[in-house]
Amino acid sequence: MVTESAEFKVLLPDDLPPIDDWILTGWDITKENLLQSARRHQCCERYLVELEEKRLANMRSRLALMPEPGWEKRFREESDALLRLKEKNSAEQIIIVNLAPTELVEIQEVDNTDIDWENLKIPASALPKLSISRLYFRLAIEVGAGFINFTPNIAETPVLLELAERRGILYCGRDGKTGETYLKTVLAPAFRNKNFKVDGWFSLNILGNADGFNLQSSSARDTKIKSKQSSLEAILGYVPGKSDYGHQVHIHYYPPRGDSKESWNNVDFSGFLGEPMQLKFNWLGKDSSLAAASVLDLVRFFRLAHQAGEIGLLEPLGYFFKLPLTRRGHLPEHASDRQYQALLDFVRRMGVRLPEHLGGLLRHLTDYQRSRRDCLSMHASENRMTQGTALLLAGDLANRYALKDPGNTPPGDIIFGNSQPMGRIITFCEKSLGSLIGAEYVNLTPISGYVAADCLLYAFCDPGQTVFLVDQVHGGHPEMIPLARQFGLEVRFIPFDSMKPNVRKLQKMVDDAKPALVYFNQSDALVLDGITGLSMTASETVVALDVSHVLGLVAGGLVTSPLNTGYDCLVGSTHKTFPGPHKGFFATRSQDLQNRFIMRTKNKISSSHPHHAAALAFACEEYEVYGTEYARRLVQNAEVLAKAFENEGLSVIRAEETSIIETNQVWLRAADKNQAVQWFRRLEDGGIFTNYRELV
Repeated sequence: MVTESAEFKVLLPDDLPPIDDWILTGWDITKENLLQSARRHQCCERYLVELEEKRLANMRSRLALMPEPGWEKRFREESDALLRLKEKNSAEQIIIVNLAPTELVEIQEVDNTDIDWENLKIPASALPKLSISRLYFRLAIEVGAGFINFTPNIAETPVLLELAERRGILYCGRDGKTGETYLKTVLAPAFRNKNFKVDGWFSLNILGNADGFNLQSSSARDTKIKSKQSSLEAILGYVPGKSDYGHQVHIHYYPPRGDSKESWNNVDFSGFLGEPMQLKFNWLGKDSSLAAASVLDLVRFFRLAHQAGEIGLLEPLGYFFKLPLTRRGHLPEHASDRQYQALLDFVRRMGVRLPEHLGGLLRHLTDYQRSRRDCLSMHASENRMTQGTALLLAGDLANRYALKDPGNTPPGDIIFGNSQPMGRIITFCEKSLGSLIGAEYVNLTPISGYVAADCLLYAFCDPGQTVFLVDQVHGGHPEMIPLARQFGLEVRFIPFDSMKPNVRKLQKMVDDAKPALVYFNQSDALVLDGITGLSMTASETVVALDVSHVLGLVAGGLVTSPLNTGYDCLVGSTHKTFPGPHKGFFATRSQDLQNRFIMRTKNKISSSHPHHAAALAFACEEYEVYGTEYARRLVQNAEVLAKAFENEGLSVIRAEETSIIETNQVWLRAADKNQAVQWFRRLEDGGIFTNYRELV
């Protein structure tokens, strides 16, 4: 067993329950007791059977749950029996291991779209071709059990996977890797790493147990062969030889072998100057014994994951499977060495134990992670990062100061020891972001969009001066007005016609009041003309725009850079329509404004969070490639959502001049605040999180 190795014994916590404490039950189609089955299959040494003879004679499997008329009653009986067993023994976890025979291809190819899995409504017409494995997966979901699919059978349909994830079920699979295929995943990386070309791999398997008998069916055998073939090509990166004969796998039922499975392998490969070589090996092992060890290991790892608060797919357990399940977007890893390292990393992570008084914190963190997996966050003020961006938030940079010297040092230099590499990272990020939004100068000192706005007021206004802001009715950030007044500024409001600023009226007001700053601090906007249609003359007045909510649209080229349409500078955050970390910035094309911003804000922030700059740089590089399509999809998805609301009878607010949604936001008109709160709560109950404001 893997978990009995010295390497894993050091890593596994001491409080894992020993195997002797496990409560075992199971299902089978036979009515034999376990003593009779052990003697008939000869799957372990005779003396071991004799040692446990009395106990085995008193143990029988439960009658298998089958997809046949009356299954509903049996399903309820089995789920109730499992829950009673759990309660009777004060057990913390149930784990169901699927060890059913390989099913026919024609059963596995059925998509079961006519089945209501959540409400357990299966039409009688679906029963003849219903996978037993799917029925047991649904049983695991019903009782909150972990599910290990040790077979090549496709138990994990999209609907069942979604239901399992929503209910926090642990699961993994598919098709246990115990003998010949395990050796292939060990040897294939060696051929690949040495750059030997595998010209052909011939495998012949003979076995005489019930599994072999079942594989006499050509349909079931085809399923098994495809599973056994999958790993080699994935590891090598090519199909050995010619596709019709390069990798051959043959399986034959040979009763004299019993549970002793034998595999003959011949590998033809070529090396330097095409020199031909061969490797031959013969594998002989007890099929049931090999499988049993892996199953016991998997159950232990499930227990470990359960104690650590994990839910959903345990992808690192792919080490044990021929067809390892992966999360969406992940490619399965088949090479045994890499799988083993992933398993070690998983156990190290799971084995971390917080002090007892921090157990509450661990539970809160687990609850939070579960809630994020089970919900769809549609806050206009939030986004999701890619994995690459998120990874860069962890590391040494997170614990470092980043203080730029506004004096005589070269641009980007940080006034701290051994900080030149850090300065280069920040400068790289500033240039990358500037390139996306058409700015010559970018400053990443602000740690958030709000801090960027705070720095903007501080940099370009003095107490007693006038600032023009967008009021909250027209989408202005609600905190800007009190913030400006705290600075001792006189606040006036930018005039609007419906959803667009009245530029002509604004020009007259600016000429009369001569404000230090005109700041379009819009958090909410439905039309883009209101953001990019500015053209005014004010020699002393700085005109700024908060682009937090449209940064992704600007960077993706869906919106012309506001620096081309009358704005002197931009501020904002990078985690709304732009999929970066929570970071603030200031951007302009004016060196004078950049210098003024640096000089006035140099003592306001002691660290600009350089790890966020590194993550943002990565997000910018990704956006350079995918940003145009990303921005287009943002707006397209908003329009689809708006139409879905309208189809449900809700009133969607649209611009008067056009019925098209132009940004990422969808606004709903409620009869009153109570109705708005009711809608908000209904969406939240369904796992969809939004925000609401009294805007219109």
